[in-house]
Amino acid sequence: AFEGYTVDEAMMSHAAVGAGFYHCLPAYRGLEVAAEVIDGPSSHVFAQAHNRMHSARGALVQIHPTTEQTMLAFLVFAWRRLASACSRTLARAR
Repeated sequence: AFEGYTVDEAMMSHAAVGAGFYHCLPAYRGLEVAAEVIDGPSSHVFAQAHNRMHSARGALVQIHPTTEQTMLAFLVFAWRRLASACSRTLARAR
């Protein structure tokens, strides 16, 4: 499905100097992005995934305003999902 669209070192070599790799996770390691890119120094995937969580939170607040307590419960839930995705990604890298 990702044939010809995998981000690998060869593709990153065509990017501008200092270009970063961003992904909101979960990523299909080896299909969508090569391990050396997602784990490399130009990777910003965990920061991007964190941004995604707050973007989703903002969208939900706009759609359905909730109490502070409900939002806190949602943030805890979302943070645990993000941590779980990060753990799975790191486990695959080993």
